[in-house]
Amino acid sequence: MSQKITFWHLFVFFALIFHFSIFDHQSYINFPILIFNIFVLISIKFQNKNYLSFALIFLGSFWSFFINPMYFFITSFGPMSFLILYSILKKNTKFLLYSILAFLPFVLMYIFLVLGTARFALGNLVISETSNIYNFSIINSKLLQSIFIFLILQNIFVKKLNFLKDNNFLILFIFFILNLIFGIIFKYQIINWNIPHPIYIDYSLQYIYLAIISITLFNNNIKNNLGKIFVILILCVKLPAYLPKDYKVDNKIFPFQNRFFWEKNEKLNIDNILEYKSIYLNFPNKESEFVKYLNNKDLIMRNYIIDLQTSLNWSDFYEANYYSTYGHSLLLGINTFLATNLEKKVRFKNTVPKYSLNYKYLDILNLDTIVSDIEMKGYDLIKKINFKNFSLYLYKAINKKDKKNCILEVDRTKFNKVIFYVKTLETSKKCKAIFPIPYSHTNKFTISSKIVKTNNFKKYWHSIDLENGEIVTVSKKSFFLYLLSSYRDYKDFKLNY
Repeated sequence: MSQKITFWHLFVFFALIFHFSIFDHQSYINFPILIFNIFVLISIKFQNKNYLSFALIFLGSFWSFFINPMYFFITSFGPMSFLILYSILKKNTKFLLYSILAFLPFVLMYIFLVLGTARFALGNLVISETSNIYNFSIINSKLLQSIFIFLILQNIFVKKLNFLKDNNFLILFIFFILNLIFGIIFKYQIINWNIPHPIYIDYSLQYIYLAIISITLFNNNIKNNLGKIFVILILCVKLPAYLPKDYKVDNKIFPFQNRFFWEKNEKLNIDNILEYKSIYLNFPNKESEFVKYLNNKDLIMRNYIIDLQTSLNWSDFYEANYYSTYGHSLLLGINTFLATNLEKKVRFKNTVPKYSLNYKYLDILNLDTIVSDIEMKGYDLIKKINFKNFSLYLYKAINKKDKKNCILEVDRTKFNKVIFYVKTLETSKKCKAIFPIPYSHTNKFTISSKIVKTNNFKKYWHSIDLENGEIVTVSKKSFFLYLLSSYRDYKDFKLNY
């Protein structure tokens, strides 16, 4: 850790970061990873100053956690594992203890946060992750595997099997073995674990991995020369990956995962009339022209559509203010999963299950528009949108009205809240408002700034008896109340097997 930094160290570090950071480069995950890594490394610098190291880990944990609490495990578990392993190898018990104490409050908050999610409460209904889309991972990256093998051979050659006395390399070696084992378990589904994939740990450790790799490659004269030769060979082999790509030349799509971190989507703009509307996505259909431009027909998020100049990732819909039936959440709610999966089929933990236009609770969703890649009979066509290689059709959604139920007009233009304006078919009578929001104790309903209690309609939906003209505001509870409510969701809605 005290080795002098040279041009070659920096060259290897930035060259490999350039190559690896090509998928999940959104700031909501990369920024907290960077923040926590920085504070971990600074705390190591002051590891013998107990209170200062405690403050540094606490501040790094606090900052990383509150940037995006839902990603705390992904962004921080790897770097914290590195710090613990480093402390053990250095036999610095006090530094280890102070670091764990500083980190522990955020671990406890994270546990309460995630308890009330489908991942932890629905057991065998949730499929374990087996993702191959992250390039920076020991189990997926041939280049990273090649580097590790070269380092092992290089150290054996130079140190004659005593290389494990080098703490930096020993840490790297331990992570390599552990993440390779866990990666194999996940990749081949040997055990169905509903915890984050080991590739996330690799991803959060990328800066530490590359720092140790660059130092280990050049830490004496013999290894310095071997390291330079190896790096030059690697760059020659991988040079095409660094060259600019023009995906628009004779190419209708390119996979979402094969982009560099500076390549951004344009804002999704199918049509302005879809903004702030509740949309049913009736695609892809196998008989449409549109389906020809999908590299992955089951997960439309994996595609970049040249005609749209964007991908169809769930976040693209969100950023365009299209409120679609296609959704994703790292911590998908229990009833969000169950309400859209009435048959209780085994599904992935992150994606809202796709339901048909015959879905039992379709009217509750209060849909405005159907976006389809084929023509549909029985629906009023709003507009046909012609792109260069395919067409999309906008249809008015059909909502069956029950006189006993309220009509809900929705305003989604406000930040972090949804406003419902209540109307009745018969203005003199009360009505039952069934909200298109899966039931969760984490939701807060207010009328005239007063919190109101909701009923649990058909197990899955919030409902209230209201009068014509009332206005209901829905938001999430404040953070600490949210944590307690998440635990309550787990207790009330988990499935027992």
